[in-house]
Amino acid sequence: MADSRTEADRKQNTQSPSDEDARGDPSVGQLRRWDLDHLWHPFTPQKEYPDTDPLMIGAADGHYLIDVEGNRYLDGISSLGTNLLGHRRPELDKAVSTQLGQVAHATLFGNATDVAVRLARRLVEVAPDGLTRVFFSEGTAGAVEVALKMAYQY
Repeated sequence: MADSRTEADRKQNTQSPSDEDARGDPSVGQLRRWDLDHLWHPFTPQKEYPDTDPLMIGAADGHYLIDVEGNRYLDGISSLGTNLLGHRRPELDKAVSTQLGQVAHATLFGNATDVAVRLARRLVEVAPDGLTRVFFSEGTAGAVEVALKMAYQY
């Protein structure tokens, strides 16, 4: 989509010292300008986006998102399914931190990780009878693709 702003508008969006807070972080206004200048939003009509006064989330707590001005909003879509159990849950944060201290990511292409094997075993233990294998996927499209490939193999 073409950028409808003028060259003067684009030049005006450079950061100046007044666009920082006491810690040197960008101000809310600067973040909003950078948002318009640099970020494409999925499922969002970009031409109308600047006129919508969009939320800018800066933190989260439990089932709430908190904007950069401190307002709280119930995260009714669980940030599209990635935080079904809530944000900043101490027990989940501890588990993630512990895992990051061991390995952040290792592919399962032709090898295994002890954590993936243990989780797969635990899921099979609580799954209905007859479900004995687990595939970990990053999202629904990948899960459907692999389900089709598995079905073709058997």
